[in-house]
Amino acid sequence: MVAPASPTADRTRAQRGNAALERLGYTVELRVDPLRHHGYYAGTDPERATALVAALTDDDLDAVLCLRGGEGCMRTLLALPDRAVDRIRDARPKPLIGYSDITILHAWLQAEIGWVGFSGPMLTSFAEATPYTVEGFQRALAAPAPFTVAAPSDGPQMRTVVPGRAEGRLAGGCLSLVQALVGTPWQPDLDGALLCVEDIGEPPRRIDQMLTQLLAAGLLDRLAGVLVGELVDCNPGVRGDAYPHSLSIEQVLDELLAPLGVPVLSGLPIGHGLHLATLPMGIQAELDADAGVLRVQPAVT
Repeated sequence: MVAPASPTADRTRAQRGNAALERLGYTVELRVDPLRHHGYYAGTDPERATALVAALTDDDLDAVLCLRGGEGCMRTLLALPDRAVDRIRDARPKPLIGYSDITILHAWLQAEIGWVGFSGPMLTSFAEATPYTVEGFQRALAAPAPFTVAAPSDGPQMRTVVPGRAEGRLAGGCLSLVQALVGTPWQPDLDGALLCVEDIGEPPRRIDQMLTQLLAAGLLDRLAGVLVGELVDCNPGVRGDAYPHSLSIEQVLDELLAPLGVPVLSGLPIGHGLHLATLPMGIQAELDADAGVLRVQPAVT
């Protein structure tokens, strides 16, 4: 376990997550103190970068799990030591697992190293992970076979924005971080991709702004399809929204994504919600917007 972004203020939550993973049969190495902090970062930039590289280049490890998201992954990348990328390329490939701010690291892994990053639960997530989250984690990381992601019975409401089927490699993550990658060396290549986006605590006008920037930058011109995960607490009025009137999230998606002319599905449990699917970013998948499922090719051997 590494902490390339923010720390946790709750040691017991990290301990519960660690215990849950051990009950599943995993051995967890805590490479950092979960409470170690430099302001809102889990240590200084060089500390976080050094720990990340050490974990990714350790061939005795089978996977690298992030403590949590928050803030800091882009600063972590800017602080990478000399020849870090070359050292990681020479190491045994291993999953880097997380979501939220970890979206930055997944894009970097794809662009500079060619590894698959897994959008999935983090150490603190396992403190209260649902059976759906645990089963999806194990299936994506341990089963060398295709798997299907569908909504749980008590999950978010699914909505077909644009019907149809599409195939492409999975790309994206937390929408605000995908937006932050625009203009950086790690800006995702979305040509022919299935774009997966989710977020938390953003009013519709901010979701509108983020998607509009991606449109204006031309990143969505050649998508194969779009999968919108959970937009948790992304309602009018959050963050002290001062506008007396607002478009709904559904209106934003209809107005900005439907004109792309590709299949669009909204509501799969990806992101910051109760249930969390694990998706290997960069792996081929098929989106069936009519049936409300995503079929993913295996990412492990």
